[in-house]
Amino acid sequence: MNQRMLLKIILIVLLCASGWFLVSQNSELHTGKGSEHKGVVDVNSDNPSEDFFQFRWLADGSCVFHALTGQISKPFVSVDDPTAAGGKAIEIPSKSGKNLSGRVSLDFELPAKGCYTLWARTFWGIDGQRGCSNSIAVQIDESTPVVIQDATYEFWHWVQYRQRGGIEIPAGKHTINLINREDGIRIDQVFLTPWYEDEFDRRVPQGVE
Repeated sequence: MNQRMLLKIILIVLLCASGWFLVSQNSELHTGKGSEHKGVVDVNSDNPSEDFFQFRWLADGSCVFHALTGQISKPFVSVDDPTAAGGKAIEIPSKSGKNLSGRVSLDFELPAKGCYTLWARTFWGIDGQRGCSNSIAVQIDESTPVVIQDATYEFWHWVQYRQRGGIEIPAGKHTINLINREDGIRIDQVFLTPWYEDEFDRRVPQGVE
């Protein structure tokens, strides 16, 4: 074997090895391995195609909940909805009235303290009442509930829990409570994402997360 042929073989081996390394690094990035949330287990890691989960970490430190997996008390109910995440959502049926004892509780755990923004994916006005069916109260642990609402009806969309400077959440176990305020609404996902001073650095959820 001449020297030129030997050099070509060595070059091909090196290229293959570097390509394998890049693929493995990219895989770790997308699975969240090596991130600041190392040790936080995706509860559906054995079935990544499953749409329902208690909470799921994304590579950027955001956390996604399906509302149906929370502890649900009436008047909240589970409903089938082909347009919702995983084909299901929680609903406060029309004419249920305002019952502040009705809630959905979503438990999660943070490995480290942080500042966050919270969003809920909502469908207002399932009963056609519109102005009377466009809000819900959100509570984090024992804090004062905050009302989230807007005027986008009969369409799935994200609504933000607005708090100046973000929401400071310490490390440990926590609960997000969705509290009944108006009937005729649906929610399918809740999105918790890191807050940054520069609004262009903040992630805004799009569609089904």
